[in-house]
Amino acid sequence: DKQPSAGPHNQVGGAGTMSMPKMATDSQLMLAEKGALTEVLLSTAPVCCQKEDWRKAWTGYLCIVLVALTWVAQSEVAQAVEANSYNRPYLITYFNHSLCLLLAPAQGMVLFLLGQTHNPVVQLLSQGSRVIRDIVLISVIYQVADWVWYIGLSSTSVADGTIIFNSMSIFVFLMEWLLGKSRISALKGFAVLLSLLGVVVVEYAPAANSVSTASQAGCLSQTGGNLLVLLAALLYALYQVKIDMSMPCLDAVTTNAFVAIQGLTTLVLLWPGIYLLNQLPAWCFAAEAFQLPQSDAARGVLLSGLLAFAFNVFFCLALVLTSPLKVSVGCMLSVPCSLVADALLHGDSISSSAFFGSGLVIVGFLMITLQGNP
Repeated sequence: DKQPSAGPHNQVGGAGTMSMPKMATDSQLMLAEKGALTEVLLSTAPVCCQKEDWRKAWTGYLCIVLVALTWVAQSEVAQAVEANSYNRPYLITYFNHSLCLLLAPAQGMVLFLLGQTHNPVVQLLSQGSRVIRDIVLISVIYQVADWVWYIGLSSTSVADGTIIFNSMSIFVFLMEWLLGKSRISALKGFAVLLSLLGVVVVEYAPAANSVSTASQAGCLSQTGGNLLVLLAALLYALYQVKIDMSMPCLDAVTTNAFVAIQGLTTLVLLWPGIYLLNQLPAWCFAAEAFQLPQSDAARGVLLSGLLAFAFNVFFCLALVLTSPLKVSVGCMLSVPCSLVADALLHGDSISSSAFFGSGLVIVGFLMITLQGNP
Protein backbone atom coordinates (compact mmCIF):
# COMPACT_ATOMS: atom_id res chain seq x y z
CA ASP A 1 0.00 0.00 0.00
CA LYS A 2 2.10 2.71 -1.29
CA GLN A 3 1.25 6.29 -0.43
CA PRO A 4 0.67 8.60 -3.36
CA SER A 5 3.74 10.43 -4.36
CA ALA A 6 3.97 14.05 -3.54
CA GLY A 7 3.32 15.34 -7.01
CA PRO A 8 3.36 18.95 -7.98
CA HIS A 9 -0.28 19.40 -6.94
CA ASN A 10 0.16 17.64 -3.59
CA GLN A 11 3.38 19.06 -2.31
CA VAL A 12 2.97 21.42 0.55
CA GLY A 13 5.51 23.72 -0.88
CA GLY A 14 4.41 23.19 -4.50
CA ALA A 15 3.19 25.87 -6.84
CA GLY A 16 -0.30 24.38 -6.98
CA THR A 17 -0.92 24.54 -3.29
CA MET A 18 0.45 28.07 -3.12
CA SER A 19 -1.63 29.40 -6.00
CA MET A 20 -5.01 28.73 -4.35
CA PRO A 21 -4.26 30.58 -1.10
CA LYS A 22 -2.74 33.43 -3.09
CA MET A 23 -5.90 33.80 -5.21
CA ALA A 24 -8.07 33.72 -2.06
CA THR A 25 -5.91 36.35 -0.47
CA ASP A 26 -6.23 38.67 -3.47
CA SER A 27 -10.01 38.30 -3.46
CA GLN A 28 -10.15 39.01 0.23
CA LEU A 29 -8.01 42.10 -0.24
CA MET A 30 -10.28 43.37 -3.02
CA LEU A 31 -13.36 42.78 -0.88
CA ALA A 32 -11.69 44.43 2.09
CA GLU A 33 -10.79 47.46 0.00
CA LYS A 34 -14.36 47.71 -1.32
CA GLY A 35 -15.72 47.34 2.18
CA ALA A 36 -13.39 50.01 3.50
CA LEU A 37 -14.37 52.37 0.68
CA THR A 38 -18.06 51.74 1.31
CA GLU A 39 -17.58 52.34 5.02
CA VAL A 40 -15.80 55.62 4.32
CA LEU A 41 -18.57 56.76 1.96
CA LEU A 42 -21.30 55.78 4.39
CA SER A 43 -19.55 57.46 7.28
CA THR A 44 -18.99 60.60 5.22
CA ALA A 45 -22.57 60.95 3.91
CA PRO A 46 -24.15 61.79 7.26
CA VAL A 47 -21.50 64.46 7.84
CA CYS A 48 -22.36 66.06 4.48
CA CYS A 49 -26.07 65.82 5.30
CA GLN A 50 -25.45 67.38 8.70
CA LYS A 51 -23.51 70.23 7.13
CA GLU A 52 -26.33 70.75 4.63
CA ASP A 53 -28.92 70.68 7.42
CA TRP A 54 -26.98 73.21 9.44
CA ARG A 55 -26.60 75.47 6.40
CA LYS A 56 -30.34 75.26 5.71
CA ALA A 57 -31.24 75.88 9.35
CA TRP A 58 -29.02 78.94 9.78
CA THR A 59 -30.21 80.37 6.46
CA GLY A 60 -33.73 80.02 7.88
CA TYR A 61 -32.73 81.81 11.09
CA LEU A 62 -31.23 84.65 9.05
CA CYS A 63 -34.55 84.91 7.19
CA ILE A 64 -36.37 85.12 10.54
CA VAL A 65 -34.18 88.05 11.60
CA LEU A 66 -34.85 89.74 8.25
CA VAL A 67 -38.58 89.14 8.77
CA ALA A 68 -38.40 91.01 12.08
CA LEU A 69 -36.41 93.87 10.53
CA THR A 70 -38.72 94.31 7.52
CA TRP A 71 -41.73 94.11 9.84
CA VAL A 72 -40.40 96.99 11.95
CA ALA A 73 -39.57 98.98 8.81
CA GLN A 74 -43.11 98.42 7.51
CA SER A 75 -44.54 99.65 10.80
CA GLU A 76 -42.50 102.85 10.61
CA VAL A 77 -43.63 103.48 7.03
CA ALA A 78 -47.27 102.66 7.91
CA GLN A 79 -47.16 105.32 10.65
CA ALA A 80 -45.85 107.83 8.11
CA VAL A 81 -48.60 106.93 5.63
CA GLU A 82 -51.24 107.27 8.35
CA ALA A 83 -49.77 110.64 9.28
CA ASN A 84 -50.57 111.71 5.71
CA SER A 85 -54.23 110.85 6.42
CA TYR A 86 -54.33 107.88 4.07
CA ASN A 87 -55.97 105.02 5.92
CA ARG A 88 -57.13 102.38 3.45
CA PRO A 89 -56.32 99.00 5.07
CA TYR A 90 -57.75 96.70 2.39
CA LEU A 91 -56.38 98.68 -0.55
CA ILE A 92 -52.90 98.88 0.99
CA THR A 93 -52.74 95.17 1.84
CA TYR A 94 -54.14 94.29 -1.60
CA PHE A 95 -51.38 96.34 -3.23
CA ASN A 96 -48.68 94.90 -0.96
CA HIS A 97 -49.66 91.29 -1.58
CA SER A 98 -50.21 91.73 -5.33
CA LEU A 99 -46.74 93.20 -5.71
CA CYS A 100 -45.28 89.77 -4.92
CA LEU A 101 -46.12 88.59 -8.46
CA LEU A 102 -43.06 90.58 -9.63
CA LEU A 103 -40.98 87.82 -8.04
CA ALA A 104 -41.80 85.52 -10.99
CA PRO A 105 -40.13 87.57 -13.76
CA ALA A 106 -37.28 88.55 -11.44
CA GLN A 107 -36.51 84.93 -10.58
CA GLY A 108 -37.02 83.89 -14.22
CA MET A 109 -34.39 86.39 -15.33
CA VAL A 110 -31.91 85.11 -12.73
CA LEU A 111 -32.49 81.50 -13.77
CA PHE A 112 -32.07 82.46 -17.45
CA LEU A 113 -28.72 84.12 -16.70
CA LEU A 114 -27.67 80.95 -14.88
CA GLY A 115 -28.50 78.88 -17.97
CA GLN A 116 -31.57 77.16 -16.50
CA THR A 117 -34.57 76.96 -18.79
CA HIS A 118 -37.21 75.43 -16.51
CA ASN A 119 -40.09 77.58 -15.26
CA PRO A 120 -40.70 76.98 -11.52
CA VAL A 121 -44.12 78.66 -11.65
CA VAL A 122 -45.31 76.29 -14.39
CA GLN A 123 -43.79 73.32 -12.58
CA LEU A 124 -45.57 74.27 -9.36
CA LEU A 125 -48.94 74.72 -11.06
CA SER A 126 -48.50 71.39 -12.83
CA GLN A 127 -48.62 69.65 -9.45
CA GLY A 128 -52.39 69.51 -9.82
CA SER A 129 -55.59 71.13 -8.60
CA ARG A 130 -54.76 70.54 -4.93
CA VAL A 131 -51.81 72.93 -5.05
CA ILE A 132 -53.91 75.56 -6.87
CA ARG A 133 -56.70 75.26 -4.27
CA ASP A 134 -54.16 75.59 -1.47
CA ILE A 135 -52.64 78.72 -3.02
CA VAL A 136 -56.07 80.35 -3.41
CA LEU A 137 -57.00 79.49 0.18
CA ILE A 138 -53.66 80.72 1.54
CA SER A 139 -53.96 83.99 -0.41
CA VAL A 140 -57.43 84.66 1.01
CA ILE A 141 -56.32 83.83 4.58
CA TYR A 142 -53.30 86.11 4.29
CA GLN A 143 -55.28 89.02 2.83
CA VAL A 144 -57.97 88.81 5.52
CA ALA A 145 -55.38 88.41 8.29
CA ASP A 146 -53.47 91.55 7.27
CA TRP A 147 -56.67 93.51 6.71
CA VAL A 148 -58.30 92.77 10.11
CA TRP A 149 -54.93 93.33 11.86
CA TYR A 150 -54.70 96.79 10.31
CA ILE A 151 -58.27 97.68 11.34
CA GLY A 152 -57.91 96.24 14.83
CA LEU A 153 -54.58 97.95 15.51
CA SER A 154 -56.07 101.35 14.70
CA SER A 155 -58.68 100.82 17.46
CA THR A 156 -56.49 99.57 20.30
CA SER A 157 -53.23 100.45 22.00
CA VAL A 158 -49.89 99.51 20.51
CA ALA A 159 -49.10 97.51 23.66
CA ASP A 160 -52.31 95.46 23.63
CA GLY A 161 -52.14 94.94 19.87
CA THR A 162 -48.53 93.73 19.94
CA ILE A 163 -49.07 91.33 22.83
CA ILE A 164 -52.31 89.89 21.43
CA PHE A 165 -50.88 89.48 17.94
CA ASN A 166 -47.79 87.66 19.20
CA SER A 167 -50.10 85.08 20.78
CA MET A 168 -50.05 83.49 17.30
CA SER A 169 -47.07 81.44 18.54
CA ILE A 170 -49.44 79.65 20.94
CA PHE A 171 -51.92 79.02 18.11
CA VAL A 172 -49.13 77.61 15.92
CA PHE A 173 -47.94 75.46 18.83
CA LEU A 174 -51.44 73.98 19.31
CA MET A 175 -52.20 73.58 15.58
CA GLU A 176 -48.98 71.66 14.93
CA TRP A 177 -49.78 69.39 17.87
CA LEU A 178 -53.38 68.78 16.75
CA LEU A 179 -52.18 67.98 13.22
CA GLY A 180 -49.55 65.59 14.55
CA LYS A 181 -46.68 67.63 13.11
CA SER A 182 -44.96 68.09 16.48
CA ARG A 183 -45.15 66.78 20.01
CA ILE A 184 -46.00 68.94 22.98
CA SER A 185 -42.79 69.56 24.87
CA ALA A 186 -42.51 71.24 28.26
CA LEU A 187 -39.37 73.00 27.07
CA LYS A 188 -41.07 74.30 23.91
CA GLY A 189 -44.07 75.48 25.89
CA PHE A 190 -41.80 77.23 28.40
CA ALA A 191 -39.86 78.94 25.59
CA VAL A 192 -43.08 80.26 23.99
CA LEU A 193 -44.42 81.54 27.31
CA LEU A 194 -41.05 83.10 28.18
CA SER A 195 -41.05 85.05 24.90
CA LEU A 196 -44.65 86.18 25.45
CA LEU A 197 -43.74 87.30 28.97
CA GLY A 198 -40.90 89.33 27.48
CA VAL A 199 -43.35 91.00 25.07
CA VAL A 200 -45.68 91.85 27.98
CA VAL A 201 -42.80 93.34 30.01
CA VAL A 202 -41.66 95.48 27.07
CA GLU A 203 -45.05 96.70 25.94
CA TYR A 204 -46.29 97.62 29.42
CA ALA A 205 -43.07 99.39 30.33
CA PRO A 206 -43.67 103.11 30.93
CA ALA A 207 -42.92 104.52 27.48
CA ALA A 208 -44.48 106.26 24.52
CA ASN A 209 -45.04 102.99 22.69
CA SER A 210 -47.87 102.00 25.02
CA VAL A 211 -50.22 104.82 24.07
CA SER A 212 -53.31 104.12 22.07
CA THR A 213 -53.27 104.68 18.34
CA ALA A 214 -57.01 104.42 18.10
CA SER A 215 -58.84 107.13 16.31
CA GLN A 216 -61.00 108.98 18.81
CA ALA A 217 -63.70 109.27 16.21
CA GLY A 218 -63.65 105.59 15.34
CA CYS A 219 -66.78 103.53 15.72
CA LEU A 220 -64.93 100.39 16.90
CA SER A 221 -64.31 100.00 20.64
CA GLN A 222 -60.94 98.94 22.02
CA THR A 223 -62.42 95.55 22.92
CA GLY A 224 -63.54 95.16 19.32
CA GLY A 225 -60.08 96.15 18.15
CA ASN A 226 -58.49 93.59 20.47
CA LEU A 227 -60.78 90.86 19.12
CA LEU A 228 -59.85 91.73 15.54
CA VAL A 229 -56.13 91.58 16.40
CA LEU A 230 -56.74 88.20 18.05
CA LEU A 231 -58.52 87.01 14.89
CA ALA A 232 -55.53 88.24 12.85
CA ALA A 233 -53.16 86.26 15.11
CA LEU A 234 -55.25 83.10 14.61
CA LEU A 235 -55.34 83.60 10.83
CA TYR A 236 -51.59 84.26 10.69
CA ALA A 237 -50.99 81.02 12.60
CA LEU A 238 -53.25 79.15 10.17
CA TYR A 239 -51.42 80.80 7.24
CA GLN A 240 -48.03 79.61 8.52
CA VAL A 241 -49.12 76.04 9.20
CA LYS A 242 -50.98 75.81 5.88
CA ILE A 243 -47.92 76.94 3.89
CA ASP A 244 -45.76 74.40 5.72
CA MET A 245 -48.24 71.65 4.79
CA SER A 246 -48.82 72.76 1.18
CA MET A 247 -45.30 73.31 -0.12
CA PRO A 248 -44.47 70.32 -2.40
CA CYS A 249 -40.72 70.98 -2.28
CA LEU A 250 -38.64 72.76 0.35
CA ASP A 251 -36.28 74.89 -1.73
CA ALA A 252 -35.84 78.60 -2.40
CA VAL A 253 -36.83 78.49 -6.10
CA THR A 254 -40.12 76.70 -5.43
CA THR A 255 -40.85 78.96 -2.45
CA ASN A 256 -40.34 82.11 -4.53
CA ALA A 257 -42.61 80.68 -7.24
CA PHE A 258 -45.22 79.97 -4.55
CA VAL A 259 -45.04 83.60 -3.31
CA ALA A 260 -45.30 84.91 -6.89
CA ILE A 261 -48.43 82.84 -7.57
CA GLN A 262 -49.90 84.16 -4.31
CA GLY A 263 -49.39 87.68 -5.62
CA LEU A 264 -51.07 86.86 -8.92
CA THR A 265 -53.97 85.17 -7.12
CA THR A 266 -54.49 88.25 -4.94
CA LEU A 267 -54.43 90.60 -7.94
CA VAL A 268 -56.88 88.55 -10.01
CA LEU A 269 -59.31 87.20 -7.41
CA LEU A 270 -59.41 89.59 -4.44
CA TRP A 271 -60.05 92.96 -6.10
CA PRO A 272 -63.86 92.72 -5.53
CA GLY A 273 -63.16 93.42 -1.84
CA ILE A 274 -62.25 97.01 -2.77
CA TYR A 275 -65.64 97.50 -4.44
CA LEU A 276 -67.63 95.79 -1.67
CA LEU A 277 -66.02 97.79 1.14
CA ASN A 278 -66.69 100.98 -0.82
CA GLN A 279 -70.43 100.14 -0.78
CA LEU A 280 -70.67 99.80 3.01
CA PRO A 281 -72.32 102.62 4.99
CA ALA A 282 -69.90 105.10 6.57
CA TRP A 283 -70.84 104.07 10.13
CA CYS A 284 -69.52 100.51 9.57
CA PHE A 285 -66.02 99.94 10.98
CA ALA A 286 -65.00 98.06 7.80
CA ALA A 287 -66.23 100.77 5.40
CA GLU A 288 -63.47 101.96 3.09
CA ALA A 289 -64.13 104.65 0.50
CA PHE A 290 -62.02 104.09 -2.59
CA GLN A 291 -59.35 106.73 -2.97
CA LEU A 292 -55.90 106.60 -4.52
CA PRO A 293 -53.00 108.01 -2.46
CA GLN A 294 -51.53 111.39 -3.31
CA SER A 295 -47.94 112.73 -3.25
CA ASP A 296 -46.20 111.76 0.02
CA ALA A 297 -48.80 109.12 0.85
CA ALA A 298 -48.26 107.51 -2.58
CA ARG A 299 -44.50 107.30 -1.99
CA GLY A 300 -45.16 105.81 1.43
CA VAL A 301 -47.54 103.19 0.02
CA LEU A 302 -44.97 102.25 -2.66
CA LEU A 303 -42.21 101.90 -0.05
CA SER A 304 -44.57 99.87 2.14
CA GLY A 305 -45.25 97.59 -0.82
CA LEU A 306 -41.54 97.02 -1.47
CA LEU A 307 -40.96 96.21 2.20
CA ALA A 308 -43.97 93.87 2.15
CA PHE A 309 -42.45 92.20 -0.93
CA ALA A 310 -39.22 91.53 0.99
CA PHE A 311 -41.16 90.49 4.10
CA ASN A 312 -43.24 87.91 2.21
CA VAL A 313 -40.17 86.36 0.57
CA PHE A 314 -38.21 86.11 3.82
CA PHE A 315 -41.30 84.93 5.71
CA CYS A 316 -42.04 82.02 3.38
CA LEU A 317 -38.37 81.05 3.10
CA ALA A 318 -38.12 81.02 6.89
CA LEU A 319 -41.21 78.79 7.09
CA VAL A 320 -39.87 76.15 4.71
CA LEU A 321 -36.30 76.26 6.07
CA THR A 322 -37.23 76.07 9.78
CA SER A 323 -40.77 75.56 11.12
CA PRO A 324 -43.95 77.60 11.71
CA LEU A 325 -43.35 77.58 15.49
CA LYS A 326 -39.82 78.96 15.16
CA VAL A 327 -41.03 81.65 12.77
CA SER A 328 -43.92 82.70 15.02
CA VAL A 329 -41.62 82.94 18.05
CA GLY A 330 -38.97 84.63 15.92
CA CYS A 331 -41.49 87.31 14.93
CA MET A 332 -41.35 88.46 18.55
CA LEU A 333 -37.85 89.69 17.78
CA SER A 334 -39.64 92.63 16.16
CA VAL A 335 -40.29 93.92 19.70
CA PRO A 336 -36.64 94.59 20.64
CA CYS A 337 -35.98 95.66 17.03
CA SER A 338 -38.75 98.26 17.28
CA LEU A 339 -37.22 99.58 20.52
CA VAL A 340 -33.92 100.13 18.72
CA ALA A 341 -35.69 101.73 15.75
CA ASP A 342 -37.61 104.14 18.03
CA ALA A 343 -34.40 105.05 19.81
CA LEU A 344 -32.52 105.74 16.56
CA LEU A 345 -35.32 107.40 14.56
CA HIS A 346 -37.35 109.17 17.25
CA GLY A 347 -34.90 109.56 20.11
CA ASP A 348 -36.98 107.42 22.51
CA SER A 349 -35.13 106.10 25.53
CA ILE A 350 -35.04 102.37 26.32
CA SER A 351 -35.97 101.57 29.92
CA SER A 352 -34.38 98.86 32.03
CA SER A 353 -37.63 96.86 31.98
CA ALA A 354 -37.62 97.03 28.18
CA PHE A 355 -34.06 95.68 28.15
CA PHE A 356 -35.12 92.87 30.50
CA GLY A 357 -38.20 91.99 28.43
CA SER A 358 -36.19 92.01 25.22
CA GLY A 359 -33.73 89.63 26.86
CA LEU A 360 -36.59 87.24 27.69
CA VAL A 361 -37.79 87.35 24.07
CA ILE A 362 -34.31 86.58 22.75
CA VAL A 363 -33.73 83.76 25.27
CA GLY A 364 -37.09 82.20 24.39
CA PHE A 365 -36.29 82.38 20.69
CA LEU A 366 -32.87 80.77 21.24
CA MET A 367 -34.48 77.96 23.25
CA ILE A 368 -36.86 77.23 20.37
CA THR A 369 -34.05 77.55 17.84
CA LEU A 370 -31.75 75.07 19.55
CA GLN A 371 -34.42 72.37 19.76
CA GLY A 372 -34.59 69.83 16.95
CA ASN A 373 -31.42 70.94 15.17
CA PRO A 374 -29.01 68.31 13.79
